[in-house]
Amino acid sequence: MNLVFIETFVTVALSKNITDSAAKLFTSQSTVSYRLKEL
Repeated sequence: MNLVFIETFVTVALSKNITDSAAKLFTSQSTVSYRLKEL
């Protein structure tokens, strides 16, 4: 498990929006979805 994946999960949980979370994390929506799936 990667710390970045945990950070992504927390960001999505707080914002309740994958697209907004991707923007905050400076990554794509598909990357956020992949990280969540890998958890």
